[in-house]
Amino acid sequence: MWLTGAIAIAMISMPHLGSPVLAASKGDLEKFAGAWRGKGQVKLTKTGATEVVVCRTKGSTNNNGRYLAVQGRCGGGDFTGTFRLVIQVAKSGKYLGSISGTGQDGTAVIAGRKSGRRYRFEITSKGQGSGPIVVTTVSKDQFRLKAQGGETDMGKRIESVDILFKRR
Repeated sequence: MWLTGAIAIAMISMPHLGSPVLAASKGDLEKFAGAWRGKGQVKLTKTGATEVVVCRTKGSTNNNGRYLAVQGRCGGGDFTGTFRLVIQVAKSGKYLGSISGTGQDGTAVIAGRKSGRRYRFEITSKGQGSGPIVVTTVSKDQFRLKAQGGETDMGKRIESVDILFKRR
């Protein structure tokens, strides 16, 4: 679940380019409505092997763009999974939400903040956190997700994740 959760987080993380407005501004999450495709690599800890991962996601917003729901599917050499992310922007500017999906026992909590063009998130499930997940804007229609640690839905330990997302 960690991997698909990290990818879902990326869907709420790409800031509006050229705007110095805090991510919590009205309508901020509307930019993430629509379809996205991601492709990249997952490096496994135990073997050091690198697997290609491909994701497809679709998001929709309401509440003047302060609430986002994303559904998606990701797959690689030895894993595949689906997820559903629901997130909103708090008055404090912090992103707060939950995620559920394939291979997850229950619902995980998501929390994160923006710093410049980068967003840093943590996923907590059953009291255990993930490594940091960092999303950086590449262009108006692209962003990159990088993460350290975690595991696939099949329980394989992950050393690192690097995925480039493009609007479909």
